[in-house]
Amino acid sequence: MEQIIELFADSISSFIMLSLKLQEANQAPSEQLRPAAGAVKQTADVLAQIAVQKADSEYADYEDIAADMRDCAKRVGTAAEEVLAACGALYGSEEGRARGWQRLVTATQQIASHTSRLLLTVFGAEYKRLRLAGEKLLRQCATSRGVAGQSDADLRAAPKALVEAINQTSSDLVVFGQYVFAHTREVEEGSRRQNQLS
Repeated sequence: MEQIIELFADSISSFIMLSLKLQEANQAPSEQLRPAAGAVKQTADVLAQIAVQKADSEYADYEDIAADMRDCAKRVGTAAEEVLAACGALYGSEEGRARGWQRLVTATQQIASHTSRLLLTVFGAEYKRLRLAGEKLLRQCATSRGVAGQSDADLRAAPKALVEAINQTSSDLVVFGQYVFAHTREVEEGSRRQNQLS
């Protein structure tokens, strides 16, 4: 995903610079503009697709997180479509060139803004999931403690409740442990890559 992000950041920043430069001069759009817009659109589509796949696989049990990721991905896709539409309109009319350039610059600002939000959502999702899983584990521990704190007579009368509480606590603990382990691995991998670049 980091490679896609770097590629996207490069393509969008190059595209924004080219658009702003041409807008200032109010020149006719150069032939470079269409392929650059296509590269922005293609990269945005890949980034959005990866985010949706992540939402549907890694965050399926956390619908709020998954829904936010899908929404951000949809907004990136819509903004990418607007970049192409604005670019097409710019090539279509000389009399509205200034408006066309403004539309294109606005579209590139929108895609940059929506992409930033998508990236914040994707990278923040892991922390949010860890927090939610930890809170669930704490609630379950409190429930188990309450069940375990019952008198011997109550426990003998309803042993199933104690077993279910302990099983659920164990299950939540395993899930939380897996998330922590996966996150630790990602952080270590990122740190290792960072050290290699230095």
